[in-house]
Amino acid sequence: MTMRKIFIDSCIFIAMLNPNDQWNEKVSEKMSDIEQHGFKVITSEYVIMEILNMFCKYGDTIKSNALELINDLYSDPNIEIRRLSSDGFSKAIEKFKKYKDKNWSIIDCTSFNIMDEIKTIECLSTDKHFKQAGFTNLLVL
Repeated sequence: MTMRKIFIDSCIFIAMLNPNDQWNEKVSEKMSDIEQHGFKVITSEYVIMEILNMFCKYGDTIKSNALELINDLYSDPNIEIRRLSSDGFSKAIEKFKKYKDKNWSIIDCTSFNIMDEIKTIECLSTDKHFKQAGFTNLLVL
């Protein structure tokens, strides 16, 4: 049986780290559901950069928590982190150019391309751009 794959966006990890985030509770529930249902979680080093960028302006404790999360992601056998590559970045730039009428970030474009590569349409994100790009957001905004 093939394991269902789901792409997890940076905003989900950010909400997990911040108990005051408006999405914290819902994200925690959904992540438990994903674990229970045996999904293969996919994310990317681009997403990790966004997480670290988000918390760079906070104090040492928050930064340490973010770094601990990143370490946990890399060591979890149920999580696949897609690595940065020049080819992947070039493809994202092409998508960015092709859809310049959208407000998609370059990181969005890399995520969409990864989802296409791994042949999944399911994601978890608070970013409405995933739905706009034709993906199914299991967070259900």
